[in-house]
Amino acid sequence: MRVSSRHLGPISAVTAVLCLSVCIVAPASVVHAAPPGASAYVPVTPYRILDTRMGQGFPSVRKVNAGEAFTMALPSVPPGSSAVVLNMTATGSSDRGFVTVYPTGVGRPLASSINVDTIGQTIANLVTVPIGSGGTVDVFAQMQTDLVADVQGYYVPATSAQAGRFVPVGPTRLLDTREPASPRFGALAANEAINVNVAGLAGLPADAAAAVLKVTVTDSTATGFWTLYPTGSTRPTASNLNVDGVGATIANQVLAPLNGGQTTVYSQSGGNLVVDLVGWFTGSSSAAADVGLFVPVTPARLLDSRLAPLGALPGPNRTAEVPVASRFGLPATGIGAVVVNATITDAVGSGYFSISPAQIYRPLASSLNATHAGQTIANHVIVPVSIGGFSFYTQSGANLIVDISGWYTGTELATVLPPSVPLTGVTGPPATQPFTFSGTSSRGGPLRWNPCQAIRYVVNLGGYDPSSRAMINEAVERLQAATGLPFVPEGDTTFMPTVANPTPGAAVNGDLVIALSDSVQSDLVPGTIVGRTDISFTSVIVKASVVVDMGDVGTRPEWSSTGAGPVLLHELGHAVGLGHVVDATQLMNAIASPGGPTTYGAGDLTGLWQVGATQGCAP
Repeated sequence: MRVSSRHLGPISAVTAVLCLSVCIVAPASVVHAAPPGASAYVPVTPYRILDTRMGQGFPSVRKVNAGEAFTMALPSVPPGSSAVVLNMTATGSSDRGFVTVYPTGVGRPLASSINVDTIGQTIANLVTVPIGSGGTVDVFAQMQTDLVADVQGYYVPATSAQAGRFVPVGPTRLLDTREPASPRFGALAANEAINVNVAGLAGLPADAAAAVLKVTVTDSTATGFWTLYPTGSTRPTASNLNVDGVGATIANQVLAPLNGGQTTVYSQSGGNLVVDLVGWFTGSSSAAADVGLFVPVTPARLLDSRLAPLGALPGPNRTAEVPVASRFGLPATGIGAVVVNATITDAVGSGYFSISPAQIYRPLASSLNATHAGQTIANHVIVPVSIGGFSFYTQSGANLIVDISGWYTGTELATVLPPSVPLTGVTGPPATQPFTFSGTSSRGGPLRWNPCQAIRYVVNLGGYDPSSRAMINEAVERLQAATGLPFVPEGDTTFMPTVANPTPGAAVNGDLVIALSDSVQSDLVPGTIVGRTDISFTSVIVKASVVVDMGDVGTRPEWSSTGAGPVLLHELGHAVGLGHVVDATQLMNAIASPGGPTTYGAGDLTGLWQVGATQGCAP
């Protein structure tokens, strides 16, 4: 149970007592048989099938006109194949716009495959697309542009297979030429090729057919292209990334065919190279199974933050959870991973974006990167899914768009976190009671922080496991998502709040202290008290501290209803100006009990909105 003391003068304090906890992890589903359309992947040494600059695969030597669609043949892709993987490149575009690749014989879907951000830009993206009637696909260009297409591989129907089944891997860094400890240290020179031993670095079988890589080029030395191909083979007339200018950064996903576990990377122009492994395809030595087979779907839009019900640009540190079960022909269970084209547009500024299984700690690896305000950029992503689907996170803020083109059979991951704070439209959350404020400002209205100044926060782990940082980051991101307040991490501190010294002074490089403690280290959490928040204020909140008693809640599952995660979220709610409520469905309720809320409820979100950034600068 949580028992709260009330606000006293310039200090607001909250205390809590905990009971037993309940784990929220849901059971995983199991694949029983391959569904209709299931297919195995066949990688190939990349080869070119379209280049409008030369009239290859196109009726004449000219650009594709704005608004034009044409049918593209797929030479050397066997009849009966279900889907093809292409590296598509747009170059010399006359305007900003998008390109869509889709199955011949169906209406053009609401989906995109490449997005061009500036006139004349050269940009590539990996595209997985079902093959339509006649063994072809159609291509539509919104703007006038030249197009280039290279086949990377294709899928063939299979109910069970040894080779060509997808195996996801948590993002694993294989190479970063900027790091001295990397297998290669130092940027690649122009016209240099290096071999990357994917199997040796990541423990893959030597006969793995292909690796799913996120390849990033940064600090480019000139405009040019980069190509990946099987080690030991002749470099093909194909490309995977295109870099515009000096000092540029660009990423693309590559289904890199392997030879003896290795792939070769060629740089036409030079620059630093970063390679992350996100999965691989089995070879002939693997046992036959129906897990990891691909099921194509006609491209369809899963998420567009510009449209209702959101209709608003997600701000910094926002996460959109995207369900996939039972949507666009997908089954209710048995989905191991999905293939999506992720697009950001109207970027607030430079920053990274990541797609990962929903309600699971977000990995450090990014899925795509924005380099300037207003940017539109897309990237092909293969992502495992949890029971909740997958999440799309924006560090800096942007509109988020996701189109799906298929899925892999498998087992959904069990969730370990409660649902994220939902994205909120321009009018905020519904006016949902109950919520209360911790106090009233001397100028009227609820006591709150000034959202036009950075709120610097520091962390004292109190000697507890450093893995708790992930929980703290998760909680702060949820608070920032609900309030829009500008929290800025400033590192660690040795300051531990106590009764005699409850909030940070001038010597502490932070406005908010988040401390993991126990009754020995801090007398703010004696006995059964497991959380306390103290705030200092003038006309606005200027200092605050949060203490969580890990000697008690630290023994329980982190995100159970009586675990450290929800306790920290509760205390952070106090730290920005919320008081207790009597509704047991809200996290700001004074009682924490098994089966209770694990994240902010509707009333909590309404209250947090009222003390958040949308209320404007505080005088």
